[in-house]
Amino acid sequence: MAWKRPRRELMSLLWMPSSIVQQIALYIPVAKDFLSFLASFPDVTSLGDLQYFLELSYDLRPIDLWPKLQLDELTASLVPSVRRITRFFTTIYVLEMFDLKLLQQCLHPHNVVELLKCPTWIMNGLEEWLTTPISILPVQHMTICRMSNVICLLFLDQLGSMPHLVSLSLES
Repeated sequence: MAWKRPRRELMSLLWMPSSIVQQIALYIPVAKDFLSFLASFPDVTSLGDLQYFLELSYDLRPIDLWPKLQLDELTASLVPSVRRITRFFTTIYVLEMFDLKLLQQCLHPHNVVELLKCPTWIMNGLEEWLTTPISILPVQHMTICRMSNVICLLFLDQLGSMPHLVSLSLES
């Protein structure tokens, strides 16, 4: 004869403190499994800030959310949710993002940024992009494509105010 647990007791097994859920989730190395684990909780309050990974998975590719955070698009509407998840990462990888001020709003004091691909998709994009003070971000690595004399001068003007920069890639 099978022994059944009361429904109320089963529901209590589905609820775990968010700190325990977070500790378990952070050990899941595959984005699909990570998001499936989070989605298995019927009550999002168990997830704490991890719930924002689920929200963002509708707008951003899951593989870009976990196990590394790679941003190649960022809109003002995504900033609050992205800010909630950047606390789970040390390094934020950025691909062709034009609005550095939006990115700055997402960062916590412990975050560093790797600018892996500079914007090339708009006319004079790199020159315009480099007029924004990149030093507002804790840039650890930067890749610059198509280095012209103008771009070189703009970059050199900012280089002294980038204390976190430890590596630089120049591509032609």
